[in-house]
Amino acid sequence: MESAAYIFDMDGVLIDSQPLHFEADRSTLRACGVTGDLGFVTSCAGMATAERMALYKEKFNVTAAVKDMIATSKRLARETFAEAPLCAIPGIENWLAALRGQGMPLAVASSTAGDLIRIILKRTGLAGYFDIIVSGEDLPRSKPHPDVFLLAAKLLGVAPERCTVVEDSSNGVLAAKRAGMRCVGYRNPNSGEQDLSLADTIVYKYDV
Repeated sequence: MESAAYIFDMDGVLIDSQPLHFEADRSTLRACGVTGDLGFVTSCAGMATAERMALYKEKFNVTAAVKDMIATSKRLARETFAEAPLCAIPGIENWLAALRGQGMPLAVASSTAGDLIRIILKRTGLAGYFDIIVSGEDLPRSKPHPDVFLLAAKLLGVAPERCTVVEDSSNGVLAAKRAGMRCVGYRNPNSGEQDLSLADTIVYKYDV
């Protein structure tokens, strides 16, 4: 069955920003007194802030309240993104333009906060390609649950089985497959060691 819509994750798929999120999370943990190996944060790629912080609190025995960790994480992430040069991943804009030329409906479904998604898409010049934007932070469950992708499909008016998701994280790929969607795994070397084996296909660069 041919795809009737494409749904893109943002961080690590449209822009090479996973390292910025990882560093913001590590800084949050350091601010909470956590030291040592913080490599665990890469396994939480694709998850919403609240769920990541709850996991960190449990794993690292953080004494701070989850709500305070969330506030610190969001503040540090915004500071990090405000200072960092942001640009689209090479080749992605050509692919988006080609899909648009075919009349393909396009959506962004990311676990990043909605206001930050819009700021980033505007700064990178990608905002105009997308019909809708969905933030996992506006839903009760984030990736690896399928909710954000199912909502994106609903808003696009396309059945889940006719949607293709583009993802760079283990949690994102799992969410896409749980949604009953085809998934293209984008192997981004800066997104950490992500298991993309459930994806229908894996790409290492964007070719039109």
